[in-house]
Parts: sequence; C-alpha cells; structure tokens
Amino acid sequence: MWQHDDFPTWDLTEDSLSKPECEGMDRPTRAQAEEFHSPALPVGHHVIVFSLDPPGFCSGRLSGETERSLSVTLDHEPDRLVLWPLSVCVVAYLHEGETNAFLARVWGFGVEAGVRRRPVLVLSKPSRHMALDWRSAPRVTVPEEAGIEANLLTGASGKWPCKVRNLSVSGALLEFDPSRLPELPTGSEAELDLVWDGGHARLLAVVCRRSAPTLAVMFPESVCGDEIRPPMQLETLVKELQTLWLMRKAA
Repeated sequence: MWQHDDFPTWDLTEDSLSKPECEGMDRPTRAQAEEFHSPALPVGHHVIVFSLDPPGFCSGRLSGETERSLSVTLDHEPDRLVLWPLSVCVVAYLHEGETNAFLARVWGFGVEAGVRRRPVLVLSKPSRHMALDWRSAPRVTVPEEAGIEANLLTGASGKWPCKVRNLSVSGALLEFDPSRLPELPTGSEAELDLVWDGGHARLLAVVCRRSAPTLAVMFPESVCGDEIRPPMQLETLVKELQTLWLMRKAA
C-alpha cells in the first residue's frame, strides 16, 4: 500500500498537523485543516476506509484524535487499497444504528505501537459527516393532508395511535405521543394498521430502530428473496403519496 521510508510518518501521540505543515498546503487544503468544527466521532468503532482511484477498501478502527486530525488503525496492510499523501478517501462507520460516512484527506502514515505493528492512517478531521440511506426502497414523506390514520397493534389488545412520517413499500418511520410510546425492543413484531380515503392495509411490521418518540419498522412481507414484492394495497398507497408529493413540488 505504501513504503514507510518514502512517505512521511507522524508522532501519533501528539497533534500531527503543526503550523509549518499547514503553511505548505495549497489554499483549499489549508482552509480545511484550519476548520475544526466536526461532529463527535466514535473513537474505537469499526470503520471501512475506501480509496477511490484505484478503487479499494480495508477495515480498521478509529484509534485516536487530536484537535486537527484523527487516526485509523487498519486491521492489516491491504493489497488493493492505495492511498497517497493529501489524497482523499471515504470513511464509513455504523453509529447508533445509522450508517455514516465522511470524506477525509490523508495527512500521513504511521505504525501502531506494540507487537502487532499494524499500519495507521492519519486523516484530516471532517467538518461534517453524512448519514447514508441503505434502504431497499426509497421513502416518501407523508404530509398531513394525506389523511392517513395509523395504529400500531401489539398483542391481543394493544393499540398505539401514531403518525406515519415517511413510508415506502419496504418500511416506515412512525412517530408516537411521547407519553404513549410502545416499549418494543428492536426485532419485535407488530402489525401496522393503515386507513386512508379509499383504502386500508394491515401490515406485519418489525421494529428495526428506536429513537424516541419514533420507531422505524420494516415490512417483511414485502421482501421475497432478493426482490421487493409489496402487498397491492401498500404499493397503491405509496404511489398515491408519490403523486401527491410531486403535485406539491409543482405547485
């Protein structure tokens, strides 16, 4: 991946980007280095580092951060990942149930202390990161005028009124009154009952994420192997919402 004798290495116990090194950067790079406003990153979490040209990737862990930089200890020295000083890579990680990613510039390379001596990347600290949407089907926002009445049904008699914030043929985001949020852990099964003008659907729903006062659910009945085959009523409702969304955009 790199030759340690040819490329700069950094003292990973100190802030790796000093002022003289900033002075040598081009203007866009220097501006990025001097802006330290970044979200709290989950140090110690597993990450995937992607190189763009040529394409390649390797897993590792966020192993430390300073005011200006962060370091990623790679699991091994990969064959296909090629990174050069000041090149740009993509770092993706899972945090609190969400897949996030950010672009980072490679500022240098190091070696892990201790016996294993794994390679370490020193990266610029991102000014922002993005949540990635890995859903199997795009969701559409559900406006109030859609007039959808929704209830999450649990057990023999549990009925939890909710608002559908967004909907797709494979899942939905449900919002509840904070005082009446069902205690359903991730993986729990329930039924989502939907009533709207001219239609009705009752769907098996599995909780895939909790973030009070919302629950994200998926519809397992819509998934058939590698294909999405939703119930007809659900597909019809999603198409009506997409049409409504387009009409609102065009107005």
